[in-house]
Amino acid sequence: VRPIHSFDQAQVILSLDSDFLLTESNSVINAREFAKGRKVETENDQMNRLYVVESSYSVTGANADHRQAVKCSQVGKFALALAGELGSLGVNISGQSTTAHKFKWVSELAKDLVRTRGKCLVVAGRKQPSSVHALVAAINEGLGNVGRTINYIKPVDVAYSNVQELRQL
Repeated sequence: VRPIHSFDQAQVILSLDSDFLLTESNSVINAREFAKGRKVETENDQMNRLYVVESSYSVTGANADHRQAVKCSQVGKFALALAGELGSLGVNISGQSTTAHKFKWVSELAKDLVRTRGKCLVVAGRKQPSSVHALVAAINEGLGNVGRTINYIKPVDVAYSNVQELRQL
């Protein structure tokens, strides 16, 4: 399945090595929706909060309220540590083992995500392995985000061009 993110519906966003504002799919839509959550027009408006864990500096990281630089191989460990924190806060992330490694602000992030259940969003970048994407899907499910800040669709079957077939035609 392919995730469709609704950044404009999210009060808290965690980006795990995802430069969703520039290099990921739908970056123009993502940027527009993310910007909506940054506008404060009245005294009662609250700006969305962006946490970024990334291996190299990105446009998304430059916009982060909280940014943590880690090796690309550590992003999955951060996600596991987050799942552990969420589990201790009562969020069911079934079948996921956790790690004892402690990362900066992971506890505060977990509390922020739990406080905004159904109105938060966790995204993983395309450089991350399928195991990280699966864990992110479980975290979003456990937080009640599916159908609100994230939806899944079947990917469009894309036919790639084939030079040999073109010559035959």
